[in-house]
Amino acid sequence: MKYFIDALKKYFQFKGRTSKKSYWNFILYYFLFLFLMLSFDLVFKTRISDRLPFFGYFWFSYAFITTIPFLALTSRRLHDVGKSSWYLFYLFVPFFGPIKLNFFMWQEGEVFPNIYGKIPID
Repeated sequence: MKYFIDALKKYFQFKGRTSKKSYWNFILYYFLFLFLMLSFDLVFKTRISDRLPFFGYFWFSYAFITTIPFLALTSRRLHDVGKSSWYLFYLFVPFFGPIKLNFFMWQEGEVFPNIYGKIPID
């Protein structure tokens, strides 16, 4: 939970580096809360539209609030493996883009300071 809160505190911080442990702990809680909001929408029947029966106001609000911290943390994780934030655009490439980006997220970070900053400390 600490990593999730730390990522929210660094809402607009796209500079620096984030460790693999920090990133994946955030992702764990991110999706846990996302499914929790989805279940709230199902229980309270708060739908945005009749065409989208599962996605309601709780889910949408949570996704809207946490999109920027997710992108900032992913950017910092890319910096940790020595890649530019421009690799975030892989999210827009159908199918293979997110797979390639996920490959970068699983790599070990560089064990020396790079142009994006010093080694992250957990």
